[in-house]
Amino acid sequence: MTPGRRALATRLAVYVALCGGAGALFLFAGDHAADTFPLDDAYIHHVYAEGIAYGEGLAYNPGRPAAGSTSPLWAAVLSLLHLVGVGVSVVATKLLGLLLAAVTALLADRLVARSAPRCAWVAGTLVALDPALTFGAVSGMEVSLAAALLLLALSNPDRPPVAGLALAAAAATRPELTLVTLLAAGLSRPRRRALAWLVGPTAAVWCAWCAWNLHATGALLPTTFYAKHTPMGPFAQWRDLPRAYLALAGGPTLAVVGAPPLLRSLCRWRSLGAEPRLLLAALVAALMPLALSWAHDLRELEFYWTRYALPLRPCVLILVALGAGSLRRRRALALLWLGAGLLVAFPQARHEHAENCRNVYELDVRAARWVRAHSAESDWIAANDAGAMRVVGRRRVVDLLGLNDHRMLGPEREAVLREARPKYFVIFPSWFPRLAQRYPVAARFRSDPYTVCTRCDQSELWVLRAR
Repeated sequence: MTPGRRALATRLAVYVALCGGAGALFLFAGDHAADTFPLDDAYIHHVYAEGIAYGEGLAYNPGRPAAGSTSPLWAAVLSLLHLVGVGVSVVATKLLGLLLAAVTALLADRLVARSAPRCAWVAGTLVALDPALTFGAVSGMEVSLAAALLLLALSNPDRPPVAGLALAAAAATRPELTLVTLLAAGLSRPRRRALAWLVGPTAAVWCAWCAWNLHATGALLPTTFYAKHTPMGPFAQWRDLPRAYLALAGGPTLAVVGAPPLLRSLCRWRSLGAEPRLLLAALVAALMPLALSWAHDLRELEFYWTRYALPLRPCVLILVALGAGSLRRRRALALLWLGAGLLVAFPQARHEHAENCRNVYELDVRAARWVRAHSAESDWIAANDAGAMRVVGRRRVVDLLGLNDHRMLGPEREAVLREARPKYFVIFPSWFPRLAQRYPVAARFRSDPYTVCTRCDQSELWVLRAR
């Protein structure tokens, strides 16, 4: 092994250790922090992963193609766990997320090393120990994969094939990252062949994705887009823009702590302009919240809402590291200040992660186990949360919100329910009060306090007997 590769392997080992230590704080923060996901959506990723592993493609129910996945590449990565016999392992999924977080830290290190070698380890350490990114790594969601692919693309501006393929993979992980492809193409102004490499793979990914959506639903975009986004005015979508920037900063505490070195870094924008990759990182951090606030309703600074911004968080931390490194004699004081801010933020993130896992376990997982024990394999279940019910309950599910079945969003809704004749409706009564009054309650599950979404009245889940 050459000295350069040996040094790279050593740094990766260090970041693996840092991410593992940070992840341990989350995994052992509560009774169900290690064996339950903090969002039901993470179970949905495993549903599509099973479909890929079994040769059915992106299928929610067996034998029926669906367009409910907004991160097909993450589902494909998770399908490897099913192919090797691990299956729906929460622990394995979280460890995979932490490994990808370590790779992200190494890429942040390498991204800064060319223009500011003394700041490289600062950037990698900040990314490895950032509590918001650690939360994303152990969430079972696509956060770490999207962040790693984004930094891989930014780290290779002089290698268009690598950058283009990384950007295409990032778009297949989080579709909003397609904007980075446009920024990269506009900033670099490459030759025609290099421009084709930058834009072509992402365009091919979108063509394949749209073709699958047309095959599954007859619409170009994923079903989740139509289920979550209602027609709005041209500026109404951006009402949450301040929250988008605050989410990108990692929350109020990290925003206050990191503001001075971040501003210091931005004031040195001319030196950043000498390194296109760093200037592109700054543009991504500045412009992506516009896309996020348009595409998502960021109501609160909770992981349920801010998870979409987290893949961009390393770009902000890179700028913070550059600013901290430029303070010279005050560098140690700046790093100590940043470290203190991160340590203050850890307990809050740990608490939210552990409480979210407890909520999902006490509501979704317990309800899924109850349904599995009180129904036959041929029974259909209509569910409000459609992830754990499919993965843990092992039953065919009608998604009442239409996130995984486009027919539930239109006039076919009643026909779908009549055809399936679900044995149970598993609902939050606040979402479907008419159903709650129509059918008898077979079981109730409660979890207080409910932290997944503080403005959502979802602390109680009912199982209604339909027939």
